[in-house]
Amino acid sequence: MAAKLILLLGLGAAALVLGSGTAHAESSSPSTGPGPFDPLNPPPDVLKLIQAAASSGNPALMRSTADQLDKMGYKTQAAALRAAASAIEAAQNSLPPPGATNPSTPIQVPGPGGAVITLPPVVIPGTPPSGANPVAAKLTAALNATDPIVNGRTEANIQKGLVAALQGQEKSLGKYTGAVDGLYGPGSALLVASYGIVPYPPFFWSSVKSKTANLKANFKKAMLNRAAADPTRADEWAHVAAVAQNT
Repeated sequence: MAAKLILLLGLGAAALVLGSGTAHAESSSPSTGPGPFDPLNPPPDVLKLIQAAASSGNPALMRSTADQLDKMGYKTQAAALRAAASAIEAAQNSLPPPGATNPSTPIQVPGPGGAVITLPPVVIPGTPPSGANPVAAKLTAALNATDPIVNGRTEANIQKGLVAALQGQEKSLGKYTGAVDGLYGPGSALLVASYGIVPYPPFFWSSVKSKTANLKANFKKAMLNRAAADPTRADEWAHVAAVAQNT
């Protein structure tokens, strides 16, 4: 129930920011579209960017996306996304920590021969959603905004500095054994996913065709496993799996 509460708050934030219409959580390059720039009416690709952040339920990703929106001139939407992130954090902070016990009066039930059995304290299962890792969140927001798969793998779009920062951070934690090369491949995308963030699809693979095929198959399996374990965002994980097969 706790996890659902947090995610619903995130989805409510999407409705608040978008106002109307729906947007799939695929990454898309922001633009002002045809006609004059209107800060109160973002084009569809910007709405998709906002939806992806709001539906994540991750305050760090939401704030990093808000920073991107500020740069693009969408100040109102950025402020709403930050407010939603703060609301989610407040709800998270009101939850018991994982493994905590229910402070209510212990439950007693009748036992054999008239004895009374006192049940052990109720343990809060699972882990409440967290704010995610700031480096992983910033990288994902930047990739969603620049969308290098659609707009080309230019130096401005591929975010090598942020990728290297994530790789270096995870290497120091013992979670990553690859090269700190700034190339956003399946290993880097899986690092992002480890923080509960739906990653931008990887777009660097091995130069060996057979190895690439195995990497893509393993990545697809990992994303579909995530989809099975996260029904609320199943379509987003599955979308990443599908896009990665064609990069």
